[in-house]
Amino acid sequence: MRNLYLKYRYELIVGVAGALVMVIELVGARIVAPYLGTSMYVWTALIGVILAALSIGNYYGGRLADDHPSDEKLMKIVTIAVCALLLMLFVRDSVLTILTGSGIDVRLSAVMVSIVLFAIPAALLGVVSPYVAKLRLMKSKHVGASIGRLYAAGTVGSIIGTFATGYWLVAWLGNTTLSVLVTGALLALTVAISTRGFVGIRLILAGIIALSFFMLNRSTQGDVVGDIDTSYARYQIVDVPGDQKVRYLITDPDTAQSGQYVDKPDELVFQYLKAFRSTLDDKEIDRLTVIGGGIFTFPRAVANEFPDAEVVAVEIDPRLEEIAERYFGHVRPDNLDIVVEDGRAYLNQLPGDGPKNNVLFVDAFSSRTPPYQLMTTQAVEKMKRSITQNGIVAVNLIAAVEQNDYLDAVTATYRSQFAHVDVLKVYEDIPDEQVQNLVIIASNDKASSAKAVNATKLSSVNTGRASAFTDDFAPVEQLLFSSF
Repeated sequence: MRNLYLKYRYELIVGVAGALVMVIELVGARIVAPYLGTSMYVWTALIGVILAALSIGNYYGGRLADDHPSDEKLMKIVTIAVCALLLMLFVRDSVLTILTGSGIDVRLSAVMVSIVLFAIPAALLGVVSPYVAKLRLMKSKHVGASIGRLYAAGTVGSIIGTFATGYWLVAWLGNTTLSVLVTGALLALTVAISTRGFVGIRLILAGIIALSFFMLNRSTQGDVVGDIDTSYARYQIVDVPGDQKVRYLITDPDTAQSGQYVDKPDELVFQYLKAFRSTLDDKEIDRLTVIGGGIFTFPRAVANEFPDAEVVAVEIDPRLEEIAERYFGHVRPDNLDIVVEDGRAYLNQLPGDGPKNNVLFVDAFSSRTPPYQLMTTQAVEKMKRSITQNGIVAVNLIAAVEQNDYLDAVTATYRSQFAHVDVLKVYEDIPDEQVQNLVIIASNDKASSAKAVNATKLSSVNTGRASAFTDDFAPVEQLLFSSF
């Protein structure tokens, strides 16, 4: 076994380095999410900066490799990368707070955050591949085969790191614990590279890493009662005091995904949910569906209120019901069916002759990262097929009212499929130029649509003309950010 290890030691080093780079990239997105969200802009900035850093590391790694390369020198470079990662873990929240609170455009903020937090570790790890290649070639007569094995090892390591992180590690460990373990794995890699040199420094780093498990407490604020990573999102559970204490589920810096009064769990907190509820007045409800379950406050409330109706909640994250039970006291009513599925995939799979909804509620949109696949003409057409002849679709949309191309495009999309579409303000005291909750009511039955509008007692909002979103062309985030 030792001989096998010695034979493929360099391939192992490159593979582990490749895996750790991908873990850093994916965990980095979770670290940034509570401050900047998880929009395409954030992912673009993070991937672009890390790729640029790796390229710089590759370039200088090649140059360093030509200057008397040795295992000990490579070990020192990777040890510096360990220090950079540790520093990132301790300064991340301060850096994110400063940059995101400065009022800088989110696109520029995402680039700056990525550079400050992740560029140096990525660049130092970028040194590994060309440096190891030179070390391998110095000890091998088969140049092509050696380089091929190193490239393959790096790629395989990246693949393993990607799938292991995205499918299991983040959900199992959370981003802070996983970040600390990555730093520890990188320190262990220095031992695999060379056991000589920097012995005292590496022992000190090992001690700091061990202490980091206790020092890096994600819930340092008194009102944060939970901080949970799943395969789909990072959730923070926050208590906000007031006349009635409210517990919120938060996934981005601008809005709360769900909320519940601590002392009155069955009472709806958000005004848009009260508007949703009012669309059910004077209706015979046999079946209704809510796309976007959250902590299931609304579907649970209507299921309890209409015990003879079939209520379906579609939620993509399978762990949200567990979170709802643990932090929000959720108890599923007998007539509430929770479907773990992406909302668009759920709509795609509905049979044409299946049961129809009296009302379809769409509550899956956020202020920064709305799922565009639920906003296109094709998606809305499937929503129309899922409701009865006089049924309605009610949508919670977060947008401004005035001079808003995003709102115009969303409205145009619904108008392409429904004869009657109204956009309603939920909070009358919020200025039209401010981002806020709006409710879209869409129906092909004039009486049903008018009845819903009257029931919510909200004033209509007139929007301009715009092109509808389609599966082929839906610049959702571009329009959304331009409206901000």
